[in-house]
Amino acid sequence: TLQRYPLFKNSKAQQNLQAWEGADTLLLEELSKHDLSNKRILILNDQFGAISCALRAFDITIQTDSFLSSTAIRLNTQANTKQEPEKLVPSTTSLEGSFDLVVIKIPKSLSFLEDQLYAIRKHINEHSVVIASAMVKSLSKNTRDIFEKLLGPSEQSLASRKSRLIHCNPSPNKWKGQSPFPRSYSTHGLELSCDANVFAEGRLDPGTRVFLDYLQELPKAETIIDLACGSGIMGIMCAQTIEPKHTYFCDESFMAVASTTRNASRYLSERFSASCANNIPESYPKMDLIVCNPPFHQQ
Repeated sequence: TLQRYPLFKNSKAQQNLQAWEGADTLLLEELSKHDLSNKRILILNDQFGAISCALRAFDITIQTDSFLSSTAIRLNTQANTKQEPEKLVPSTTSLEGSFDLVVIKIPKSLSFLEDQLYAIRKHINEHSVVIASAMVKSLSKNTRDIFEKLLGPSEQSLASRKSRLIHCNPSPNKWKGQSPFPRSYSTHGLELSCDANVFAEGRLDPGTRVFLDYLQELPKAETIIDLACGSGIMGIMCAQTIEPKHTYFCDESFMAVASTTRNASRYLSERFSASCANNIPESYPKMDLIVCNPPFHQQ
């Protein structure tokens, strides 16, 4: 049994949504053809734990950039096994050792995918197996080319369950280059950097640009929070404008919080806190001002 997170108990719309999709099922059907015993398995971007729970009997390491996905994987694993997942790490934590099998749910951000493929190079070899899956509707035309370019020869399956698989054979002797992230950019007198899965990927998005035109209209506040902070630019600019005693940041992306921490450390000294969460953490005090460039999606 799997649950979607966050839970909205009174939402009929969520009750009609399942916590897995065709790409999960197709991937698990493919993995059932492989002998997974005595294999070290890396799972990337599992959304609600469908893959992690199905492979819980094996030696798995799970890595995600999403606080919500991490929560879902942990709670769904507990519900189905009465145990915590042994190796569940955020995207900002370095992996350890080598893997025989890498299982990837292809993310929407191709920059994030590229960054992940660069990262796993250190942990695979020519004998490793890489299998990725995605729903057809969210699969880019050049996704297979990215696998081929960064890892090695890749084949894309025919569509089944409205999904496709990509099989990749790593060729370490042909690997070149490295991830361009963290990426630096300049705007509004700030020098900022962001990791691969941060919204806008190293540029100022239109919503933030409009917001920054109205900084002088903000009320005075002793505590402010930048909710869904991304690279942290809104919170940093607000803090420089109204000079609160403390500025708080929150995002459900581990990479966003890491990027904000780097940027805020440069401009706000120690007068800030940054946390990874899906809402304002209970440890934070009451806020005088909340600013947000809201994400238009649900996990």
